[in-house]
Amino acid sequence: MNQFDLKQIQEELGSIHEQKKTIVEVSERSAGILSKEQIAQWDNLDAIEMDLKEKAESAKRIASFKNNHEEVKEVLQRSVRTETGASYYDVNQVVRGHLLARIGDEVPEECKRSAQKLNFNLNTGTVVCQRDQTIGSAGTGGNLVPVAPFGGLYEKMKAFGGLETICDVIHTATGNTIPWAVEDDTTNLGAIRAELATTANTAMAWTKTTLGAYRISSGCYKISKELVTDSQFDVQARVSYNLAKRLHRKAAALYVSGAGSTEPTGLLSQAGNSSVQLASDTTISFSELCDIVGSIDPAYYGQLRWVFNHTTRKILSKLVDDNNRPMYLESMRDGMPPTLLGYPVTIVQEMPNISGDEVKPILFGDFSQATIRMAGPVETQVINELYVLEYAIGMVSSMRTDIILPDSNAVKYVTSKNAA
Repeated sequence: MNQFDLKQIQEELGSIHEQKKTIVEVSERSAGILSKEQIAQWDNLDAIEMDLKEKAESAKRIASFKNNHEEVKEVLQRSVRTETGASYYDVNQVVRGHLLARIGDEVPEECKRSAQKLNFNLNTGTVVCQRDQTIGSAGTGGNLVPVAPFGGLYEKMKAFGGLETICDVIHTATGNTIPWAVEDDTTNLGAIRAELATTANTAMAWTKTTLGAYRISSGCYKISKELVTDSQFDVQARVSYNLAKRLHRKAAALYVSGAGSTEPTGLLSQAGNSSVQLASDTTISFSELCDIVGSIDPAYYGQLRWVFNHTTRKILSKLVDDNNRPMYLESMRDGMPPTLLGYPVTIVQEMPNISGDEVKPILFGDFSQATIRMAGPVETQVINELYVLEYAIGMVSSMRTDIILPDSNAVKYVTSKNAA
């Protein structure tokens, strides 16, 4: 198979999917029990599938590059006539280096030297213009003003968040503190009384907590007006988008481990203790998982799920139960989450890793009992006066949010091994 033929790769992925489906069907016919050979086959298919997906992404980037590399080469050849010390050899080296960069391979030094002569950015596929702020500084937008045909803007990604998809989310117009009443009458029982006997009066247990609106700021980002004018796309819209992501990235971390007082109190502090402390600082056992499930009162059954990060997921995906069956199963249906012991899983990268430190790497419970509050919309302000003498504008975004779990019995945490 041509490793960059997207059609062939997609056909291979389809074949992998069918093979996995067959394993699941065979497992269902044998009461869900997988043999060691089937588990090994599943792991092998997993590895092949991940490799194929990486190749598919490379193939897509190559296809995109092939569509415009002739234009890029033409512009570079025109640049040779004006660049001191550059040659058509440099053009070929730059095109080669750009292709290697796009597929994620190491770029040879001779390609980098040629790119430097032609002021060419091997990653973005553009000639670096030397007429915007900070003379082409990458961090301040210098790579966004090309003199060549613009190859587009590629966004590097990193997962964050997830709790907002499983918790109850409410939106309020203002940020006034919201009182939250909590009732706990779970320990009180009725009583048998003889005829005309006095009935004791047991008080109700009502307490109150509050839901606030803590402000998160992106900080002020300065943009030169030259960049706003000269860029081939809407720089202000893009900056606004990135500032909003900064806010949600910070909020995601606070929803998990916020310290309270001057910021939201994270779920790791609000959740109840499952009384399960892991015996190992590198893995978790089938017995410990069963104890975690057993720590939740049956009253909450119906919407239970797991929350942990991708590192913990990699550990759990290799485990089997006492009958040699995999405990962690990826869904065979689009849009459906993976499951662990039959309960759905939500990956939240802000959760800590299983380690020898006494941290809380796993949450389990009914997360619909937790409420995230968004007070007003995410606001972005454009500041025209602050940097007027620098012929620049400023942009700053803010959001107000909080999270509450009134009932700590609804969600429980697991504690890592304490190596101290």
